[in-house]
Amino acid sequence: MLNAIVTLGLILVASVFYFFPSMIAHARSHRYESAIFLLNLLLGWTFLGWIFALVWALWTPYPRDRWSA
Repeated sequence: MLNAIVTLGLILVASVFYFFPSMIAHARSHRYESAIFLLNLLLGWTFLGWIFALVWALWTPYPRDRWSA
């Protein structure tokens, strides 16, 4: 029984760590939150995909009307 609880706890911690870039994007109301989630879901298992999703989630996008007069 204790092994099952420990295993579930480790799975929960690993899931939170795995989806950390998506949680950051959601907390920051990132414009590309859905795309970051999909990248994290599909390529997060590769270290490079996870890093890219994290950097993208932390990147502050420019406002859409930045170049308008």
